[in-house]
Amino acid sequence: MDVDQVRQAAKDAAIYGFPSVIQYRTMWLQVLDANSASYVGFGRWLVCGLPGPEDKDIVGASRDTPYLYAWLDLRAEPWVLTVPAISPEGRYYTSQWDDMNGIVIGNVSALSDGYEGGDYLIAGPDWEGESPAGIKGVLRSETYIAASITRVEVMGEDDMDAVRAIQLGFGLQPLSQHLGTPQPPATPPLDYPPYREGLYQSASPEFFDLVAFLLQFSQPDPMDQPILERMAGIGLIPGQSWTLGFGADPAHRKAAVAGLGDAIDLMNQIQSGKADIGSRATNPLYGTRHTLATHYVHRAFGAWTGIFGNVVEQAAYRGWRADSDGGAINAGKHNYKATFTADDQSQVRFFWSVTMYLLPEPYLYANPQNKYAITGRAPDLVRNSDGSVTLYLQHDSPGEDLEPNWLPAPAGPFLAGLRLYGPSDRVQSDQWHMPDLRKAD
Repeated sequence: MDVDQVRQAAKDAAIYGFPSVIQYRTMWLQVLDANSASYVGFGRWLVCGLPGPEDKDIVGASRDTPYLYAWLDLRAEPWVLTVPAISPEGRYYTSQWDDMNGIVIGNVSALSDGYEGGDYLIAGPDWEGESPAGIKGVLRSETYIAASITRVEVMGEDDMDAVRAIQLGFGLQPLSQHLGTPQPPATPPLDYPPYREGLYQSASPEFFDLVAFLLQFSQPDPMDQPILERMAGIGLIPGQSWTLGFGADPAHRKAAVAGLGDAIDLMNQIQSGKADIGSRATNPLYGTRHTLATHYVHRAFGAWTGIFGNVVEQAAYRGWRADSDGGAINAGKHNYKATFTADDQSQVRFFWSVTMYLLPEPYLYANPQNKYAITGRAPDLVRNSDGSVTLYLQHDSPGEDLEPNWLPAPAGPFLAGLRLYGPSDRVQSDQWHMPDLRKAD
């Protein structure tokens, strides 16, 4: 394999590996680094309130649905998820579970399961047991580590106590504990490598060491075999050091790092709107194994934009990458507005929201108003005479009368993320066009 071939294979390997590496960043903070403020370890819930700019466990955090996080090691046995009864009916919630490759393995949610609660099994790829009595469903992971982001809608400023009570009702326990049977033999301990902040955005050989380490947690789907064979051809062997093997050769290492740089450039080009990846209906950024299949670029960009994005039946994610004239968005140069017609607002079963993020890393934008998102359920939204709602995305206030519809923006580039919870068939099939972002100078 010549250096050009190594560079291309490394680019493809990086695109394949971005979801697991980006997810490992959050896993490191919540499960492995005992000095982290977010540390809880395996098998315990991290119960969160509404995130702010200081919360950086994940990129693209939502202000609509306070989170519960959990991570499970499924090597020894499955775990049982307990979902409490949830009220009021009409409140959006979902306990979403992903594998380490960014694939959604399932949801227990208001859409699919109603509000009664119950017990569900989370199982690893090689579990062959029978589902115990009383288990309402089984979520099967392709990897031996599974992670949850469980969302509970906050329905107004005075609702957090009710949300916290619901959050504390979620449970997790090993299957043996649930059944009252002996624990299976413990699995061998692993020496987890530390995560260096910014790793997935910097062209560094240690990125490939982490990809190789994480490959050992997968039982690959046959459709991934071609890319995994190409990765093996440049020394990415599950659980083995890349820098002490294939990457020890200076020419190979240089070519592979250049390929990683190419993959990072591609992600940045997509994020800035300079590269087009097509329809979300045919090429989703988030989804199940069936929907993501071998769309590795889309899966990678989904993780790059924000891990734990859900399947489109649960939530649709959109965002403005250019204004209506095709220009780059910059609130240091222009004010912007977007109008949601009554028809636009009807495209959800639950609600819609817009959240303001910084670039290049989409974290919440700190502003004096402490206002990070606007939701369609907000009672003080100013509505036009035809029932439409115009949002103002700009650095300075549009005027006191319009401030309920103002989403403060940094004086520079920004990303405004649109979420639609329980999206309509038109949204899911990409037949709905999100409102244009127009200059409002």
